[in-house]
Amino acid sequence: MIDRSIVGSGAASEVVTLERGRLRLFARVLGYPPDGVHRDVAAARAAGHPDLVVPPTFLAGLETETEMIYRTLEEVGVDLAAVLNGEQHFTYHRTLHAGDDVVLTTRIVDVHERGRLDLLVRETAVTRGDELVAELRNTIVVVNEVAA
Repeated sequence: MIDRSIVGSGAASEVVTLERGRLRLFARVLGYPPDGVHRDVAAARAAGHPDLVVPPTFLAGLETETEMIYRTLEEVGVDLAAVLNGEQHFTYHRTLHAGDDVVLTTRIVDVHERGRLDLLVRETAVTRGDELVAELRNTIVVVNEVAA
């Protein structure tokens, strides 16, 4: 069992620039139309956006590329080989665009035990300047014991 004293810990931040090419590739893989606001700058600008619009689940993928998630898990003693993704929730307060610099700040908000599994809940605040633009919530499943 993961010690519940870790709740509130792991506050780590990382600055990330939302790159146009990465957004296009992500939108393409998800099947967004080539002439839409997620892949075509002219279409985005015609719709009133300054640049490409960030697809809804892009931030979750981007977050997994940062060091902060792994650093946070290692700091609380979680074996990365025993980790599975449980579930994810996204709340967007503002539209994000290519070229935006955002700060992702994550912390552990809860831990639950379910038999041989621990459920570790993380929340990540995404800010642009002083403005909260999105919130991510992720449940990580940690397998405590492997049956022999």
